[in-house]
Amino acid sequence: MRMLKTVLAATLLLAMISPALADDHEQDDPKRLTWLTYSKVRPGMMQDAIAYNMEDEAFMQEMVNDGTLLSWGMLAPVVRGTEDEWNLAMWASAENWEKFGVWANKFEEHKAALSADKRAARARRNAEIFEDHSHHDEVVRHFVYNLGGPKAEFFYTGEFHVRKGQEGQVREFYDEYTAPIAEKLMEDGHISGYGAYAPDLPGQLWSHRFWYAMPDLGGVDAMLDAFRAEADEEGYRKADRVFQLSRHTSRVLMILHTGLPE
Repeated sequence: MRMLKTVLAATLLLAMISPALADDHEQDDPKRLTWLTYSKVRPGMMQDAIAYNMEDEAFMQEMVNDGTLLSWGMLAPVVRGTEDEWNLAMWASAENWEKFGVWANKFEEHKAALSADKRAARARRNAEIFEDHSHHDEVVRHFVYNLGGPKAEFFYTGEFHVRKGQEGQVREFYDEYTAPIAEKLMEDGHISGYGAYAPDLPGQLWSHRFWYAMPDLGGVDAMLDAFRAEADEEGYRKADRVFQLSRHTSRVLMILHTGLPE
């Protein structure tokens, strides 16, 4: 599986999502890391790419069932841009880096169990399906994770860049302005959950992502309408103090597969 190459090469350089999915309802400072791995599929080969990744489904599901991973899955952008550097992503979530180490070691054993012919065939398919040098990873740590509504089929993610010196204000802003609206949307069934995370490793071009899981694309309308209705001058001023709002971007993602404990 492509998403583990970096792990094995860097030993434990653990990813979201978007976001990780689980059948729980956990909000305050959850014990959860997610590894997101991104690739760009060659034109016309998306179904081949999905099938290629699903060849490891049994192994990945075993890792979830035995508690090594909390969840795993695959997602893709609903709206694609011509200059996008990726169009298919996988995630795996775990409680800590130690669990990812167990996962990496077991994946090595999983690969070693394949015949030489199968390993060679997979390498050829990998080269045929994915564009060269498009693979890259992120590791994120969740500081809000609240999921427990209808089954999620989509994600809406908003990406932010915190202003220098304002890092300590992000959680306060989230709890005061974002979480109450998201909780009401969840209570009304418009979204399946919400949360926020930040990179766990330095060097990313963004600082925070806020996400909303949705049972259908109608959740996008409901979510945007709710935030527009609740927007006020004070909240906007605080958002502008904390974040570089001119750099804010958003994305809608489709969940292609979710692996939860059975």
